[in-house]
Amino acid sequence: MEKTCTLLIHLDKGTPAIANEIKEALDGNDVPAKVDAMTKAIMLLLNGETLPQLFITIVRRNAILAVMSIYKLPQDRAINYLLTHVDRVSDWGELLQMVVLELIHKVCRTNRAEKGKAAANTYCQLLLSQSDNNVKLIVLDRLNDLKSSHRDIMVDLIMDVLSALSSPNLDIRRKTLDIVLDLITPRNINEVALMLKKEVVKTQSGELEKKGEYRQMLIQAIHSCAIKFPEVASTVVHLLMDFLGDSNIASAIVVVFVREIIETNPKLRVSIITTLLDTFYQIRAARVCSCALWIVGEYCLSLSEVESGIATIKQCLGELPFYSVSEEGEGTDASKKTPQANSITVSSRRPAIFPDGVQPSKVEVNKATTQSLLIIVSMLQLGQSPFLPHPIDNDSYDRIVLCIRLLCNTGDDIRKIWLQSCRQSSVKTLSDKQLQETEELKAKAQVSHAQPDDLIDFFHLKSRKGMSQLELEDEVQDDLKHATGEFVNDTDDANKLNRILQLTGFSDPVYAEAYVTVHHYYIVLDITVINRTKETLQNLCLELATMGDLKLVERPQNYTLSPESSKQIKANIKVAVNTVIQDEKEFLEHIIKSTNMKCLTPLSALDDECGFLAANLYAESVFGEDALVNLSVKKQADGKLSGYIRIRSKTQGFALSLGNKITLKQKGSS
Repeated sequence: MEKTCTLLIHLDKGTPAIANEIKEALDGNDVPAKVDAMTKAIMLLLNGETLPQLFITIVRRNAILAVMSIYKLPQDRAINYLLTHVDRVSDWGELLQMVVLELIHKVCRTNRAEKGKAAANTYCQLLLSQSDNNVKLIVLDRLNDLKSSHRDIMVDLIMDVLSALSSPNLDIRRKTLDIVLDLITPRNINEVALMLKKEVVKTQSGELEKKGEYRQMLIQAIHSCAIKFPEVASTVVHLLMDFLGDSNIASAIVVVFVREIIETNPKLRVSIITTLLDTFYQIRAARVCSCALWIVGEYCLSLSEVESGIATIKQCLGELPFYSVSEEGEGTDASKKTPQANSITVSSRRPAIFPDGVQPSKVEVNKATTQSLLIIVSMLQLGQSPFLPHPIDNDSYDRIVLCIRLLCNTGDDIRKIWLQSCRQSSVKTLSDKQLQETEELKAKAQVSHAQPDDLIDFFHLKSRKGMSQLELEDEVQDDLKHATGEFVNDTDDANKLNRILQLTGFSDPVYAEAYVTVHHYYIVLDITVINRTKETLQNLCLELATMGDLKLVERPQNYTLSPESSKQIKANIKVAVNTVIQDEKEFLEHIIKSTNMKCLTPLSALDDECGFLAANLYAESVFGEDALVNLSVKKQADGKLSGYIRIRSKTQGFALSLGNKITLKQKGSS
């Protein structure tokens, strides 16, 4: 019968003393000593010792070293594992996160493309996850920078960038479209066009009905896509023609896009003409109507198209006469008695197509000419009548009289001008525009930055000998304007006209436009308001809303505008000082400490007893963005401080965040 046998192994465990020796050996650099220490530790663990003081040293540290040794051999597998579990990295321990950073750093150093890909992916994730508009604008700027150095990577992520269109902010949408339009290729044009079409359809919904500016941006983007890639024109042109009757003239500018497409894509001519005639009665804007009439006149080539075009125009004009004088001598507007024609009525009255395709006889031509003359004369009579609030202008009158003369006496030279030269001139204008755009793109691509051997002009190291004080001040101001990107020659009228910003539509009862003037630290809005109605407008208030929580403009005043009169309004943009601090220098030091900015004005040069203080502050964000702050305060009779703080930065987000911080911190302690 077998008996149990016990094997005794002698081990002088010495408890904490041996454990401390093992720990010191494992922490050292002697490899044989480490092996021997690890053997002793295993023997102790097999004999039931817990060794709590050695567990951390043996397992979290050596486990990480083991993982690091493994990933050095199969680096590709480590990268794949990281990409698969990238969402869980934030939950990992600090040591493992350090290993991840080391892996990313190593991969990016050996493969520059991976660095750009990682940056682009991270920016796209931030674009979707962040709700702050300022953060999104900064991310879009970084993506725009990546576009020049890692274009292929950005092309692959074009749909991720397009997802930023879900933001209601127009600046974000505009930046997104600008980036995407430069990344379109034949491989992704269909996806981009489909996405833009979906966004255009969304603008027809009720909640986005007032977003005419966004719709205009989308239409211009689709227009650019169709010009670069004509194969997508057929899929978007008919969708955009639904907006010809839009009351927003900015969106209805799609008619210009239709005019270019019908010339550059002859295969779409028949379908575009058919759609245009069917929707012609919906047009309300004068500019859109004139362009649509030109398209009908130039591109209705077949006999059936010409007759359909004339019938459609007659239906939309209504019955003749447009204006007649009654027996009592009072004028009546006959056109208002005629209901608006619809597309079904227009289609039913279109003449049939001749089966043999021959041209109409001379009698039919004379009949059509007579009808056209009757319509034109009736329009001229209506334009000169006192019934209309605005009589016909001289240019339109001369144009209509010229048409009457041409229809009464047509010669070969005149026919050549009207039937050929006008079309050729339009084609030449279109080709010149495309050539100019191509040249601008080439010039933009060839723009070189400063050469390595260019001289660097340091303003503060210049010699000031022989310069008057006035010349010195002018040079300082010019350098400041160049540095902040605000150098404007106000004497150039053409440049001034280009800087006028339209605030309302041309057809609105009150028209307003603004011109921004930047002088030193002052930003002034010169606003022109025009009353286009026949009535006096009382308590008219122009209110300007700024982004963020800053109150940058003064409280608006009420004005009274007489009929068809105008008013010039000036608005200053500035941040007002609101603080309980009563010492000027103490207030400056409080702003510097609260915002962590640098004071460019020496504190020793500031006089404590003059009651006035002006200083310039400078800040740079972690993203490399610059901001210049001008602080001007003075002490009032009651001891309180008053004045203004002006912030200037090329980046809107940085300026807003800095302004919000100053507004929050400037009050100081009571």
